[in-house]
Order: sequence, then structure tokens, then C-alpha cells
Amino acid sequence: MIQKFKIFILFVLLSSSLFTTAGCSNLSFSKPTETATLRPTIRPPKPTRTPTPLPTKTELPTNTPTITPTPTLLPPVDDFSKARLYSFGPRPGWDFGITIQLPDEIKGEYDALVDDPPKKFTCRPLVEYNHPERLYCVGRIPAVDENILFKVVERSTGQVVFKGYVYSPLP
Repeated sequence: MIQKFKIFILFVLLSSSLFTTAGCSNLSFSKPTETATLRPTIRPPKPTRTPTPLPTKTELPTNTPTITPTPTLLPPVDDFSKARLYSFGPRPGWDFGITIQLPDEIKGEYDALVDDPPKKFTCRPLVEYNHPERLYCVGRIPAVDENILFKVVERSTGQVVFKGYVYSPLP
């Protein structure tokens, strides 16, 4: 009986080792489903003795800008390079005045654009007060209790000749 038992154990061991090693194999037991087919490759055309035409250079139209001279503004009649703000402040009737002093007598005609959006002030020299070098600009008060930008412009060309900030106090 021991003999049969030994044979049985030997059989179990061999069969278990056979089953465990069968799972580790890399062999595929399934049949292939497709067969490889050979297809002909495309061959390049045979060289010919006729030369191929070379590409020709075609001139493309270009958008070259034409430079036209723009009219330049003539310098103002008066030299504002040494001008300075002489005085400013509220005037009676909700008007506001700005006075610019130049070193020489004023010969041109000027306006002032004050604040943003700009309000037009009329400017003229104070000849009647024996001060032809002072340009006096007056207009309605544009704002109160704030700094306001003013620009003195030449009346005929609109060219800015002098600019600065002034404080408009409460009236």
C-alpha cells in the first residue's frame, strides 16, 4: 500500500510540475489567422534623355511705398521757448484767466484749450496796459478745486506752442 501511495505522490508531483511549467512557455498554440502576401513595389520611372525644363524667375509686383513730402508747419511768429506762466485765477462771473509772459512783444494770434474735454479760451496781448509781451487768455471756468491742463495753440495752424497745468480753486 505504501508502494501505491508513493506512486500516487510521484504522479501528483509530476503532473503539477507539468501544468505549472506549461503556463510559462512563450509558444503560441493558436493557428495564424492571416498569411503574408507579397505586393509589388512601385519602381521609379526610367530616366529619359529629354532635359526637364528649369524653373524661370518671375518678377512679382512689389508694393513699394511712394514717399511724398508732407507739408511742414512753419514755426510760430513768437518764440515761446522762454515763455513762462505769469498768473492765473478765477475772474468775476465764473470766468478764469491765464496770463503767459514772453520775452518780446506778441505778434501772432493764439487761443487756449483748457481741461479735458478741451474748452476754448480766447487769448490776446495786453497792449492797453502797456504790456504787449503778456498773452492774456480768458474763458468760462472749466472745473473747480482741481489741476487743469491748458494748451496755448496758434490760431491759424492749431500748433501747440505752450502747455502746462494750473490749479482752479473754489470761487
